[in-house]
Amino acid sequence: MKSFITEGRRGGASRAETEDALKAYYRAHRPAADEAAVRAAATAAVDSAHRLREANAKGAGVLCRDRVGAWRACVETAAFVALQARFMGARAWLLQAGVVAAVVALWLIGAVHVASDLYACLAGAAIAVCGLPELAASRMCGIVELERSCKHDARAVAAARMVVLACSNAIGIGAVAVVSAAAATQAGVLAALLHAFAPYCLTVAGCLAIARRAGGSTALAAAAGWGAAIMLGSYVLAAKTPVVYEQASVWVWALAAAAAAVWAACEVGAWLADAAASPRTLSFDASSIYR
Repeated sequence: MKSFITEGRRGGASRAETEDALKAYYRAHRPAADEAAVRAAATAAVDSAHRLREANAKGAGVLCRDRVGAWRACVETAAFVALQARFMGARAWLLQAGVVAAVVALWLIGAVHVASDLYACLAGAAIAVCGLPELAASRMCGIVELERSCKHDARAVAAARMVVLACSNAIGIGAVAVVSAAAATQAGVLAALLHAFAPYCLTVAGCLAIARRAGGSTALAAAAGWGAAIMLGSYVLAAKTPVVYEQASVWVWALAAAAAAVWAACEVGAWLADAAASPRTLSFDASSIYR
């Protein structure tokens, strides 16, 4: 390697050429990964995470017996959630604000009542997709193992990010519901909330299920495709069966929202369990590093 760099300097290679040559050298001399060693390391990391979690659970049980300690724990948890909001980028907030602005623009253009309810459905699905990259950032960057070794482990980080996104999504969905209810005053805010909440929960559940099973950069693309499918289904439903968006069908939306919420809760639990213990999350797409 030393002679390789010396020859590059003597030949008058530029800095960019030298960096490209070094990257090519490391790619050529990178040893092949031993699958058995990788699995053993992942299993050891998971076992260590289990021991740490059990120790933290015992410590939390002792701490909760003390009211002052419990209050301090609550304050610390709230501060940790607020800190995660600072670490998350502004992309999710800007995208959600764009979705709400699009609904307002469509209403001002002159949306009819049925279209206004349809816009609430489309907005609910779109808002759910906007926060997925921030939720899956740890997996995409391959730092789940590092988070598992911290005081607030990977499960706590994932839960905190979910809380931040849930609060942001609630604001966006509420704004969409108010706008939709103003466009169709006979439906009311409750119907507009159901029209947005049902596809939102359905999109969240499907995106988490896909992102948990798919690996690499394809997970986000597949999850976004699921959200697009929900939006397309809402549009086809409005075109083929507009009666579904009328006031008499509110109970159908309530049942759909309840079922979707149950599915979403199950997927959230599975996502947090994977973040805490699954060896699969320790494998990530490193193509962006080695290219």
